[in-house]
Amino acid sequence: MTKEKEEEKKFYTAKYDRVFKTIFCNEDDHTLLKELLERILKQKIESIEFLRSELPVVSVIDRSKTVDVLVKVDNEYLHIELNCNYKNYLHTRNFIYFTNIYSRKTVRGKKYDFKTKFIHIDFTYGLSKDIDDVTYYYVMNDKKKKYIDNFEIIEYNMDKITDYWYNLDMEKVKEYKHLIMLDLEKDDLDKISNGDDFVEAYEDKVTDLNNQETFRSFMSYEEDQELIQNTEKEMAYKLAKHLLRRSIVDLVELDEEYSIVEIRTLKDWEGKSLSNVNIRRVYGMNVVGIKPQGSLKMTMDFSADYIIQPGDHFLVVSKTKEVEKWDFLTKE
Repeated sequence: MTKEKEEEKKFYTAKYDRVFKTIFCNEDDHTLLKELLERILKQKIESIEFLRSELPVVSVIDRSKTVDVLVKVDNEYLHIELNCNYKNYLHTRNFIYFTNIYSRKTVRGKKYDFKTKFIHIDFTYGLSKDIDDVTYYYVMNDKKKKYIDNFEIIEYNMDKITDYWYNLDMEKVKEYKHLIMLDLEKDDLDKISNGDDFVEAYEDKVTDLNNQETFRSFMSYEEDQELIQNTEKEMAYKLAKHLLRRSIVDLVELDEEYSIVEIRTLKDWEGKSLSNVNIRRVYGMNVVGIKPQGSLKMTMDFSADYIIQPGDHFLVVSKTKEVEKWDFLTKE
């Protein structure tokens, strides 16, 4: 392999779930995980026990679920999830997983264990930079009185924390070095380690993995499969939405919130003026063009007095969710 090709090789960091588990979830050697958790919890750890991470299937629609890392640390249960890309459903999914663990481990015979602490740790990439470095969640009332004392969720905003390295905020780098390193490549790991035995030990492990061609091939294969699956899911989702549409002829997303949409007129609108139907106020859609019945051209030269005819099409700008809800609720 040429030097140029060697330099182009992708470096797989611990941001990847499989890399993280390979390095930190070694049941024969807890050293790196112990050090990582001690820095997160700011306490000394005497013992670590890896627990079965597969959760029970509770209904016929459930698939087998496996959490990232589940360990018992001294007298605490720690559930660790690494989220490479934040999705809207992640908090709900992780909360379901964690409460599942909580319910299984808290009840002992006919008694409840109130002393053992349960901590869920989220390393989440893809969060808004407006969110704090670390957020602590508890079950409490509006006066901040805890409903239960042994339940805690800690979420780290990993992109924001990692940016402290690139923005040369050395105070923050010192505070979060153990987290920043998880998504740094070899050159940056050399710089950030600066005599830190823990970071150097991690660097040795992750570098060794990246030098193993079998491991690299496996990671590349997983990435390809994920891309294929995501593409297939997206295509299937778009096809399903298209087949289920009633009054939407075409839809082009302008951004994450708004779309420009061609819609068919409804029978209820026929014979009425645009001002009488008041599409903007009633349905939240701004009419920017009209394609009269039988015409192939869209005109933007129209007035509020235009009388809607059967077969007319309208070009509207609207929030995507609003126009799709309108389309779903139409009877035609």
